[in-house]
Amino acid sequence: GTRTLIFLRRENAPVVNEALEAGADGVMFISSIGSKRGDFFMALQCTSAGGVYYPESIRELARKASPDDEHAFRLIQDLSERERDVLSALTEGLSNREIAEQLVVSGETVKSHVSAVIGKLGVRDRTQAAVFAIRHGGSLIP
Repeated sequence: GTRTLIFLRRENAPVVNEALEAGADGVMFISSIGSKRGDFFMALQCTSAGGVYYPESIRELARKASPDDEHAFRLIQDLSERERDVLSALTEGLSNREIAEQLVVSGETVKSHVSAVIGKLGVRDRTQAAVFAIRHGGSLIP
């Protein structure tokens, strides 16, 4: 499958939301490409391994621009604690193997949790689940 990484020139909430709504596997600002944090390489590694890459600066703007949505809030609240743990790991760009190691469970258990999260949130894939959590999760995501 094709993985998508979007580079944004403008650093504002509407532009970030457009990129998230486009379903990108990763979003980063052009200004961070030459930074010492290594965002560019981290983004490439993460997205090529099947994860999602949304650095904190992107997450913060997405949260600010997202309207309060009681239905979305309730969907996340209704996830089990373990499903919220998995969803949080998805927002960090972790692969199923990395999530399994972090939570000390099997890869199959992670797959089951990811599938349950996708179904309960009504999204199409793990990327959209991560985007949903970033935009609407707030303090409910550990």
